[in-house]
Amino acid sequence: MKYLSQNVNRPWAFPIQNVKFNHGRSKSKKPKAFTADPQTAVPLLAAIATARSLTVAELAFRIMSNRIAFSNAAGTPIGRRQVAEDLIDLAVTKEDVAVIAW
Repeated sequence: MKYLSQNVNRPWAFPIQNVKFNHGRSKSKKPKAFTADPQTAVPLLAAIATARSLTVAELAFRIMSNRIAFSNAAGTPIGRRQVAEDLIDLAVTKEDVAVIAW
């Protein structure tokens, strides 16, 4: 079983075996493929674009722009979370964990 804190003997370790982290990767690959070759079949993007009255090119641009914006905005909280994980891994007692500030 994977834990947020790798030491499974710590009762405060959070099990993450059922947590899924997709972050939209499957949808963000399609615009790249389409941008590289506009002849690429992208049925999901085509259906979304049609429903939104957009061209596939417009939708691809919006998805890629949103991905870049998300990546830029997500860096700081992801880094803070990783610091907290490192501190949890170094903690020996529950009190050590209790003083970790998010």
